[in-house]
Amino acid sequence: MMAVALKNVLNTYDSLLKQMPILAYIGNEYDYELALELVEALMEKIGDNPDEPRWILLEIVIKSIDEYEKRVCPEIGFNFCKS
Repeated sequence: MMAVALKNVLNTYDSLLKQMPILAYIGNEYDYELALELVEALMEKIGDNPDEPRWILLEIVIKSIDEYEKRVCPEIGFNFCKS
Protein backbone atom coordinates (compact mmCIF):
# COMPACT_ATOMS: atom_id res chain seq x y z
CA MET A 1 0.00 0.00 0.00
CA MET A 2 2.75 2.47 0.96
CA ALA A 3 4.77 1.63 -2.14
CA VAL A 4 1.82 2.49 -4.38
CA ALA A 5 1.25 5.80 -2.56
CA LEU A 6 4.94 6.68 -2.82
CA LYS A 7 4.97 5.83 -6.52
CA ASN A 8 1.93 8.06 -7.06
CA VAL A 9 3.55 10.95 -5.19
CA LEU A 10 6.77 10.63 -7.18
CA ASN A 11 4.88 10.46 -10.48
CA THR A 12 2.87 13.55 -9.52
CA TYR A 13 6.06 15.41 -8.56
CA ASP A 14 7.72 14.43 -11.85
CA SER A 15 4.69 15.74 -13.72
CA LEU A 16 4.78 18.98 -11.74
CA LEU A 17 8.48 19.49 -12.53
CA LYS A 18 7.81 18.95 -16.23
CA GLN A 19 5.22 21.73 -16.13
CA MET A 20 7.17 24.05 -13.83
CA PRO A 21 10.90 23.15 -13.83
CA ILE A 22 11.74 26.35 -11.94
CA LEU A 23 10.68 24.51 -8.79
CA ALA A 24 13.92 22.57 -9.02
CA TYR A 25 16.26 24.94 -10.84
CA ILE A 26 16.24 28.46 -12.26
CA GLY A 27 18.69 28.59 -15.13
CA ASN A 28 18.21 31.99 -16.71
CA GLU A 29 16.60 35.41 -16.43
CA TYR A 30 13.35 34.23 -18.04
CA ASP A 31 12.98 31.43 -15.47
CA TYR A 32 13.83 33.91 -12.72
CA GLU A 33 11.09 36.31 -13.80
CA LEU A 34 8.64 33.41 -14.03
CA ALA A 35 9.54 32.33 -10.50
CA LEU A 36 9.00 35.87 -9.20
CA GLU A 37 5.58 35.92 -10.87
CA LEU A 38 4.75 32.57 -9.26
CA VAL A 39 5.69 33.92 -5.82
CA GLU A 40 3.44 36.92 -6.39
CA ALA A 41 0.54 34.72 -7.50
CA LEU A 42 0.98 32.40 -4.53
CA MET A 43 1.14 35.33 -2.12
CA GLU A 44 -2.10 36.69 -3.55
CA LYS A 45 -3.76 33.29 -3.02
CA ILE A 46 -2.41 32.31 0.39
CA GLY A 47 -1.22 35.56 1.96
CA ASP A 48 1.10 35.14 4.91
CA ASN A 49 -0.62 32.06 6.34
CA PRO A 50 2.00 29.33 6.94
CA ASP A 51 -0.79 26.88 7.79
CA GLU A 52 -2.08 27.06 4.21
CA PRO A 53 -1.26 23.80 2.38
CA ARG A 54 0.36 25.65 -0.56
CA TRP A 55 2.79 27.40 1.78
CA ILE A 56 5.41 24.71 1.17
CA LEU A 57 5.20 25.41 -2.57
CA LEU A 58 5.90 29.06 -1.86
CA GLU A 59 8.94 28.09 0.21
CA ILE A 60 10.23 25.84 -2.58
CA VAL A 61 9.98 28.64 -5.15
CA ILE A 62 11.62 31.16 -2.82
CA LYS A 63 14.49 28.73 -2.19
CA SER A 64 14.94 28.27 -5.94
CA ILE A 65 15.01 32.06 -6.42
CA ASP A 66 17.52 32.46 -3.62
CA GLU A 67 19.83 29.83 -5.13
CA TYR A 68 19.66 31.52 -8.54
CA GLU A 69 20.46 34.93 -7.05
CA LYS A 70 23.44 33.50 -5.17
CA ARG A 71 24.79 32.04 -8.42
CA VAL A 72 24.20 35.18 -10.51
CA CYS A 73 25.10 37.87 -7.96
CA PRO A 74 26.92 36.26 -5.05
CA GLU A 75 28.35 39.61 -3.95
CA ILE A 76 24.91 41.07 -3.27
CA GLY A 77 23.31 38.23 -1.35
CA PHE A 78 19.71 39.41 -1.34
CA ASN A 79 16.60 39.16 -3.52
CA PHE A 80 15.87 40.95 -6.78
CA CYS A 81 19.36 40.68 -8.21
CA LYS A 82 19.38 41.10 -11.98
CA SER A 83 21.89 39.34 -14.18
